[in-house]
Amino acid sequence: MQAQAQANYYTRAPQHSSPVLVLGLFVIVLAALAFGGWNYLLNSRPDVSDPLIPDSSHVTGSDNAPVTVVVFGDYQCDSCSNFAEEIMPQLRDEFIDSGVVLLAYRHYPLLGEQSVRAALASECAAQQGKFWEMHALLSSWKAGVGIERFPKELLAQFAFGTRIGPAEYRSCMANPDTIIPVEQGLRDGFSLGVRELPAIYVNGRYANGVVDYTRLRSMILVAATE
Repeated sequence: MQAQAQANYYTRAPQHSSPVLVLGLFVIVLAALAFGGWNYLLNSRPDVSDPLIPDSSHVTGSDNAPVTVVVFGDYQCDSCSNFAEEIMPQLRDEFIDSGVVLLAYRHYPLLGEQSVRAALASECAAQQGKFWEMHALLSSWKAGVGIERFPKELLAQFAFGTRIGPAEYRSCMANPDTIIPVEQGLRDGFSLGVRELPAIYVNGRYANGVVDYTRLRSMILVAATE
């Protein structure tokens, strides 16, 4: 399927959300994953024909690209950080800048409250046109053992470092609607059976936990010829 068709065939996010609703969803997701619920859903890993890029996604690349790469991630996930720091630059150099790949990032914060907090901070950056700058900061940040990874003060410093005004940032973080894209990522990822991160889909085809660039590159080349 052409990336343009996928990118324009949006699944609309709900107009209003609630932190309580999202917390309930978060608890359900964790419980199902921890106790083996919905075993078929979690293990079958079917290919995906429905669009994976709703209008709440963060994309980079050409809308006319023949290949879409969708990444579900968590900012506390070390493998996700590896993808952002090592694999994504290679994708950009070889495929994104050349118009072959449209890459989309989806939130799937499974590792706790700080993961959700970091995702919200990236959404506030996105509202100011600074998503990818904040994404890079969050992905590269490493905290020591036993140290809180994303305290509120640190996230605020990151926001100010990307030239987001303090008032705008505080207002955004306090706005319940900011969590809507995070909630949608959780819902969509859970419906797909995502339990390992980063979860990567190439033209809707699950990459089977692959984070190795060589294999991902092969999938992209095959998808580009289909």
